[in-house]
Amino acid sequence: MAKEPIEDDLRQMIHDKRVVVVVGAGVSCATTSRAPSWRGLIESGMERCRVLGANEEWCKKIGSFLADSDPDMLLAAAELVAKRLWKGGESEFARWLRDTFEKLSVERPEVIQRLVALDLPLVTTNYDDLIEKVAGLRSVTWKEPRKVTRSLRGDDRRVLHLHGHWDEPDSVVLGIRSYEDVKNNEHTQAVM
Repeated sequence: MAKEPIEDDLRQMIHDKRVVVVVGAGVSCATTSRAPSWRGLIESGMERCRVLGANEEWCKKIGSFLADSDPDMLLAAAELVAKRLWKGGESEFARWLRDTFEKLSVERPEVIQRLVALDLPLVTTNYDDLIEKVAGLRSVTWKEPRKVTRSLRGDDRRVLHLHGHWDEPDSVVLGIRSYEDVKNNEHTQAVM
């Protein structure tokens, strides 16, 4: 069976290093059974807010947003959770992220190993550092324009976290306001 021309084109572009690999939650889920979905992450944040004193009415409202299939409702839930966690100070938001992501362990490295073997720039929308653990690379976030540029050019091999990294809480894009920060960042928009 003959290959499709698009497949040949992609193979050539990979060979010529004209491709950037962009991955999301599927890679994390393929690598570990403990990676939270975005909805699961927001639920976890809601539970942390409950522990920190959020009342049941607020939690029910977040729960109803999470039960809705409308992405805008999920984004609204994420915004409310992020806002409440930040209200406790950066340390509460950071603690929640650390508790969620720091101890994620690699169970199945094969997908990441194959991506790394392409020797192309790696970009993720995930907050975790599973790729870094498998590849032995460092991370860079959208908040570090010089390092992002060097990474994408191949001058400094790193994993670019478009939505932030758990260990840099102010880089994490979770709710509406943080999406606006990225949207208004000229360098990040040029990269995208």
